[in-house]
Amino acid sequence: MRIGIMAALQQEIADLLALMGPQMHLTRIGQRDYYEGRIGEHDCVVVLARIGKVAASASCVTLIREFKVEQIVFTGLAGGLGPEVRIGDVVVASELMQHDFDASPIFPRYEIPLLGRARFAADEALSQQLIGAARDYLQQTDGFTKDVSAEVIAQFGLNTGRDVAREVEADVGRDVDADVNAGQGKLTRTEKTTESELSTELNSNNATKTSEVARDKKDEAHTIHIHQGMILSGDQFINTHNEADRLYIEHPQALCTEMEGAAIAQICYEYDVPFAVMRVISDKANDDASVDFDSFLNHVARYMSSGILMRWLGV
Repeated sequence: MRIGIMAALQQEIADLLALMGPQMHLTRIGQRDYYEGRIGEHDCVVVLARIGKVAASASCVTLIREFKVEQIVFTGLAGGLGPEVRIGDVVVASELMQHDFDASPIFPRYEIPLLGRARFAADEALSQQLIGAARDYLQQTDGFTKDVSAEVIAQFGLNTGRDVAREVEADVGRDVDADVNAGQGKLTRTEKTTESELSTELNSNNATKTSEVARDKKDEAHTIHIHQGMILSGDQFINTHNEADRLYIEHPQALCTEMEGAAIAQICYEYDVPFAVMRVISDKANDDASVDFDSFLNHVARYMSSGILMRWLGV
């Protein structure tokens, strides 16, 4: 089986490319480099998809049509949403949705025209394989603690603990209506909620309390967890408390937000290609996001992304 591996940033695929060795074959299409070769016993095509939904979609279509890949895995970073997702955690998608897509009133908000759906489910078998690989990488002595220095682990307040695998079940069939409890108040949201109503709620004391609970405290050590659930995608780097709060209130079932996954999910759905998306949480999508992102990418995430995929590929 030929596997397509995608990432938005070079650091996330560098170690995988090194494993391909001198037999690796490079093909340049549409200003992107596609690397063909073997990683362990697997026939792979690795590409730097670049950032954003359009870039990811173009790379994904090329993998399917030109390189005939039979399954696709996308790895990278994401901003965590909600209190249960912390910096350093791993999120494997059960389903993905574009949070910035709105063709209303012609079509319902978030729904992709002519496809009749807003959410796209990842391949469950492939996703479970990645969860198992992540568990092994975090628990084994030749994994995370070997790749990431003790100083960096302490800097981000991380530890692997003994029970690193905690799946958050995908709520695929959940109704669009959602209740968000904030202190003693309660926010009920539907798809018909207006922008002004959301803004009012975000500025209320109750919404502020929800925000404070959801935000990460980097100086508190915590165990890395593995989650499975909804991932949001949009062509925007979420890096303010207000933006993060808005997404969390609109989509309380979502675990994180990024910029490519849902586009890849749509392409794979249209071409009937199994796919999985795995994200490492680099920040809390708030005002500290830009600071956390660069440091976490270079000192933690690059090793986690490639290390987990290496376990999955058996190398």
